[in-house]
Amino acid sequence: TCALPICIVFISVVVGFDCEWVFFANRRFPVALIQLSSCDGFCLLVRVFMMKRIPDTLKQFLEDRRLNKLDHIVF
Repeated sequence: TCALPICIVFISVVVGFDCEWVFFANRRFPVALIQLSSCDGFCLLVRVFMMKRIPDTLKQFLEDRRLNKLDHIVF
């Protein structure tokens, strides 16, 4: 069983990874959105601000050191 609404299996060992959060009054709020994508164009948006806790399956996926998570920084 999967704690997420849809169980996701990424074939690639490289995963696009990004997070979005809000800054307000010089304060950064917790992550609101996690974005994951695969090389074949699959994209998953997880609205974590709506969750009381991160599902174990998502936590295990993000902590998996066998997966290379890539991001970019825009200034």
